[in-house]
Amino acid sequence: MVVLAATKSSVTLLIISIQPRPAVLLSCYIFLGVVAAWCVTGIFALAFQCGFSMPWAFGGAYGKVCVDQFGIHVGLSIVNILTDLATVALAVFMMYGVQTNMRRKWTVVALFGLRVA
Repeated sequence: MVVLAATKSSVTLLIISIQPRPAVLLSCYIFLGVVAAWCVTGIFALAFQCGFSMPWAFGGAYGKVCVDQFGIHVGLSIVNILTDLATVALAVFMMYGVQTNMRRKWTVVALFGLRVA
């Protein structure tokens, strides 16, 4: 989870370092906030998926009730895919304002698009 968030953040910080238009810059900062929220939420969801253990409770099912682990992983994976697509979209919007030929624009967008593959 942390590694995925770090890779998304590093690509976004690369886009920020190129100093794109203000709209793209604002989108990058919002995206960094979404990635940070996704990472923190994912860490807590995975860490506390089975609740707290209560070693002092004899018998019963205290601390042994787990939430739907498949559901947690599907939810986190969906957000992972959407944020990868958003990373590529940020690169496309960044390259829209760059003054170069279309071949170079498409080359840069394709290189950013390799993340989806």
